[in-house]
Amino acid sequence: MSHAVIAPAFWQKFALIHRHADSFTLHFKAWAIDEVMEEYLDRQAGLHPKLKPLTDAEIESLPDAFWDKVWNRKKKHRRRREAALNRFPYETSKQTTDMPQPRTSAIHDARHAPDDEIDRQVLVKKIRARVDDREWYLMFQLAEGRSYADLAKEQRQAVGTIKSVVFRCRARLRGG
Repeated sequence: MSHAVIAPAFWQKFALIHRHADSFTLHFKAWAIDEVMEEYLDRQAGLHPKLKPLTDAEIESLPDAFWDKVWNRKKKHRRRREAALNRFPYETSKQTTDMPQPRTSAIHDARHAPDDEIDRQVLVKKIRARVDDREWYLMFQLAEGRSYADLAKEQRQAVGTIKSVVFRCRARLRGG
């Protein structure tokens, strides 16, 4: 068949498989679908000299052959990922997005916390035991970036009163 006859037949079959492409999903199947679709498009356009053009028999069996190739490529991507995990476990387990990691349990955090983190937790517990709820709240809010004026307005007191409470609390904690 000539290229002019193959092209319409190709696009009719290609429309059937194109609806399965989902660029918003990242997993082995999506990577395989994208890879196979790019290969078909490159072969149709004749962009790579190493790839032979599509024949009319290939176009007729395009949907079935497509899923066979997707299955093979999916397996390839999965095996490459497993090999990378086995060979470079530290490199492949790094966080690769800006999304926050899910919170682990307090028991897990305590077991895997570095020594300086454990020391910091003990220190925070000691400080918390020596201050009352109001002082703790004021100091925590200041540490979070709130201003004395905001806290005074919230507490319905003068700014000087809030500063005095925090100053006395800090002095008491320093031992002075």
